[in-house]
Amino acid sequence: MFYSVLTPGWDKEPQWAKNAPECFRDLNIDQIVTSIAYKRKEFNLSEIFYTHLQDEETILYRQEITRELEDESLRTLFDNFSRTIYNLQGVMADIRESLVLGGKLRDNYLTRGRVMDCADWYTYEVNALAAVLRQKTFASKGLSEFSQYIIEYAESDAFKFLGSTVKQLREDFSKIEYTMLIRGNTISIQKFDDQPNHATDLLKCFEKFRQGEVNTYMRALPETPGDLNIEIALLDMIAGLFHEVFHTLDKFCQQHIDFVDGAIARFSREIQFYLGWFESVEETRKHGLKFCYPQISVDRNHIYAYECYDLALAKSAEAKTITNDFELTSPEKMIVITGPNQGGKTTFARSYAQAHYFGSLGLSVPAREASLAMFDNILTHFGREEDVTQQNGQLRDDLLRLKALLDQATGNSIIIINEIFASTTLSDALLLGGYMMDTLTKLGALVICVTFLDELSQHGPDTFSMVGLINEADPTIRTYKILRKNPDGLAYAAHIANKYGLSYERLSGRISK
Repeated sequence: MFYSVLTPGWDKEPQWAKNAPECFRDLNIDQIVTSIAYKRKEFNLSEIFYTHLQDEETILYRQEITRELEDESLRTLFDNFSRTIYNLQGVMADIRESLVLGGKLRDNYLTRGRVMDCADWYTYEVNALAAVLRQKTFASKGLSEFSQYIIEYAESDAFKFLGSTVKQLREDFSKIEYTMLIRGNTISIQKFDDQPNHATDLLKCFEKFRQGEVNTYMRALPETPGDLNIEIALLDMIAGLFHEVFHTLDKFCQQHIDFVDGAIARFSREIQFYLGWFESVEETRKHGLKFCYPQISVDRNHIYAYECYDLALAKSAEAKTITNDFELTSPEKMIVITGPNQGGKTTFARSYAQAHYFGSLGLSVPAREASLAMFDNILTHFGREEDVTQQNGQLRDDLLRLKALLDQATGNSIIIINEIFASTTLSDALLLGGYMMDTLTKLGALVICVTFLDELSQHGPDTFSMVGLINEADPTIRTYKILRKNPDGLAYAAHIANKYGLSYERLSGRISK
């Protein structure tokens, strides 16, 4: 039995998160999700992206579907169907509201006729998709079950009855013929009784003056009535002459006001989660960057990603995106990153967290190959501008936020700490940093700590060092490569100062002249 392409085997709506996780802003995930959700805002996809998964079965279920949707023709097929069904649902919601509220301007034969039109539209789309899916075989459980579901639904007695009823109504209404006499402010309607068609006679009369092809000045009239009151009144008059057909329409609307199947309606929204991601992926792949489907590690014995990158930066950057690798083997859990400022350390930390988060949604991740960890939460501590209204001071604010982070964290969390304790003295920073590392070690969470404190990288067997590299020929040039190595303790600021004539020696020389 098919329920959802997001979660296997549930029969009720999941509890989606209504707000973005706090880490989204620090990790630039908000930029990625906002872009995807805005382009498909009618589907309200944000809450799906806000809700990461914590069970391997569901992640693998989604991964199978995502892999299958690498086929662009399949994405186009589902996108067209999804948008049609979703738009139709919107029209039907307006119609149901009109019929419930009642009144001549709402509950009338124009509205009931729209119900018939929508049902005709719906049966056509379902039959068309079922016909295509009969010719396809799917590897993923989710799409295979949906395909089987819609094929069986299209062949069900209830759906066939809906289609045959609409077809019969169309035929019955097409046979209605009437004459309309307009005299002053009065309109009268009668059944057509073989009265002569003067339009045909006029065309025959002027046919002899026709010379070759001529321009047509006929205009297509809009189907939406120009004057609702007149249209409603006319239909009521016609219904009075053709009781049986209009009574059948009344009965049809009563029986089929909710004709859209619940599973199909749910699919039309949920599939857009995958399609929105692929639109974002394809934009990035054009720049030669890779995506992969990660293994999901529950035991965390071996976690890695090769050629990983910050997806938000890759979308916004005009220059070539630099990729990096990371690899942790038990008992390693903490990465301490040091190196020159503006050398890509924070970007690396973001790419690490982004890969884990999108992997937890069952999507492809920005890397060539990856094995990632299951987690309960991603917690971040990034630098903030000092809030003078709090009168805490920068260091106190850092400590309070770190305490709040540690109170939420568990051994299954991922923690990203970026340039903490930069507002205090080196000796105090080392002392506080040591306490922090002790606490994180006891916690057992996966941690990345971006810091200027080289000593933190030597904390213990669960910790290892990575360093942002510079160009050996010119230390002022950043390579944005982060490699596993011990910190070198070099003062890169001195190279920059010397490059711009601000070193102690050059300043002293100018002052003494």
